[in-house]
Amino acid sequence: MPKPPDNRKPKRNSTEEKLRATPFAGVDALDSEEKAIRHSVWRRFTESKVAEELLTKPEFTHVVEELKAGLSCSMNGGTKDAIYKISSEGRGMKLEVNKKFADSLGEHQVRFFQGVVQAGIEGYGSLYMQVKGLLARPSVDPKEFEATTGTIKKKR
Repeated sequence: MPKPPDNRKPKRNSTEEKLRATPFAGVDALDSEEKAIRHSVWRRFTESKVAEELLTKPEFTHVVEELKAGLSCSMNGGTKDAIYKISSEGRGMKLEVNKKFADSLGEHQVRFFQGVVQAGIEGYGSLYMQVKGLLARPSVDPKEFEATTGTIKKKR
């Protein structure tokens, strides 16, 4: 008796299918890139761990105090009439909004206020994440710090 035809689709190689969705020609190239990414993330997390440790040292209390002081926005420059304040007392960020001020806003002013608060959150948040080592700082050319006259002595 003849064997019935096999109408199932041929089995596909799952590795080949995964590679088609990537820019890599082979498994070795994919593994190499994954290893480089893993190393980069490991480095950033390790830098964050060291930053966290250093923030507990007495010589870096000035940084901790800056984070606690945070960013505040007020109309008259006083802390009593602050419109909002963003700060950190260790882990995470805290946003305090002056409810009386927010409730006094007209409908056309709310979007402006939201934009001001959003800008504060993004600015302070970026700074906070940079200090904590979770966000790369913008690169700075060391030559910007050189004196315009004279020279900087190097340690020997």
